[in-house]
Amino acid sequence: MNSPDPLRGKVAAQLTAMSVPGGPLHTKSDTSTMIRFAASLTRLRFRRTVIDRYLARETPPDSTLQSVPPAPRARVFNCRWPAQG
Repeated sequence: MNSPDPLRGKVAAQLTAMSVPGGPLHTKSDTSTMIRFAASLTRLRFRRTVIDRYLARETPPDSTLQSVPPAPRARVFNCRWPAQG
């Protein structure tokens, strides 16, 4: 991005606040699908299949994830994946 977007910082702050332990986006939250649907073998198999197919790719994806929201003035957000090792 060439110019800073003031909304980007606000959204990042909201997501950070919602992701803390006890927040609705935390991985151990009661709203986490891993907890809500823990007994679903179909869901667990699907998740495992997606992960296995992703990891089996011959060409590893770029380490940058880009998401373009559908909007007249779409923005690109870059997120770094943690290093594998």
